[in-house]
Amino acid sequence: ILAAARDVVYLVPIQFGNQSFLSVLDTGSSDTWLVGPDYDCIDLFDGATIPDFECRLGPQYNTTSTFNQIPEQHFKIAYADGEFLNGIMGREDVTLAGITVPQQTVGIVNYAAWMGDEQSSGLVGLAYPSITRAYAGNNTQQHIKSMNIAYSPIFTSMTRLNLTAPLFSLALGRDGKPGVLAFGGLPGGAVRHSPKFARASIEFLTMSGADGVIRAQTEYQMYTITADSFIFSAKKARYLSKTPKVLLQSTSTPTQIIIDSGTTMLFLPFNTTKAINALWSPPAHYNEDSRTYFVHCNATAPRFGVTIGGQTFWINPNDLIQDADIGGKICMSGIQPGSDGISVLGDIFLKNVLAVFDVGAGEMRFAARR
Repeated sequence: ILAAARDVVYLVPIQFGNQSFLSVLDTGSSDTWLVGPDYDCIDLFDGATIPDFECRLGPQYNTTSTFNQIPEQHFKIAYADGEFLNGIMGREDVTLAGITVPQQTVGIVNYAAWMGDEQSSGLVGLAYPSITRAYAGNNTQQHIKSMNIAYSPIFTSMTRLNLTAPLFSLALGRDGKPGVLAFGGLPGGAVRHSPKFARASIEFLTMSGADGVIRAQTEYQMYTITADSFIFSAKKARYLSKTPKVLLQSTSTPTQIIIDSGTTMLFLPFNTTKAINALWSPPAHYNEDSRTYFVHCNATAPRFGVTIGGQTFWINPNDLIQDADIGGKICMSGIQPGSDGISVLGDIFLKNVLAVFDVGAGEMRFAARR
């Protein structure tokens, strides 16, 4: 994996046919797609067509002799940050981490509202088949969600074809250093980590419906687990040191969370987020309009840990402060309030652990990084 864009997105090499690209690595979605030739770049805010370079996408994929378009299907997806894509569906020989999946179902984008990194040409989704985004018909303007056609995403195809054991492990880099994605096992000596792993079962995602009723999904969608608690303190201490003797606050209610490499921040319940951000020195400021906590770029971060399977994983305080892209001395807190009752542990958490996504065993495992 190659770190890009100030460690806020992580890229993995991938081949479509005989063409090589870099793509965003995303455990929070399931579709694998590349931008195609002559795509339209769309302004995310007003829907106007703008020059392609403003989408900041990498090289475009040109169909090869091994590509086969799927008739009467289209690709249409929207992400939590508002980005969205339309295109065609097809089958192509795809190689990821040295594993070639013949005629893997993929999306080829011809209409993109995207905020890229100037390197990646697409995205690799490693979640479950139930949230793939292929639909019947070739007209995205007449798109109907009920016409969704589930298919086997790339990691599912690898396991069904016995090309790898049904697990992968992930260790993200920091400060531009490369990380590791390993299919079928652990990355070995490439990643220094504790020998002690915490375990948590992969669960059905529980969400609040439009009527306010909380319901559990009936299929696996993303890598969803339950965290025992969140622990936070204003006590100054090295992030790898032992637990502080005085913990100012901690949550006692288990919280369902999604493990998502495609998200930079940590998104937690509002009251928990409010309590943690009050412990910055000076305290973080909450902006109601953007629903975002901002901090001084030289502020001292609180000590924060996530307890999973009885083991607490402490977050490097340097990871808790993020560039706000607004210049000056104002940055963003790495811990923000979630929406729709959904909590997410993104790259800020994943940089501190070796994460094992064991689909075969139906569990996730985590070990603290050295």
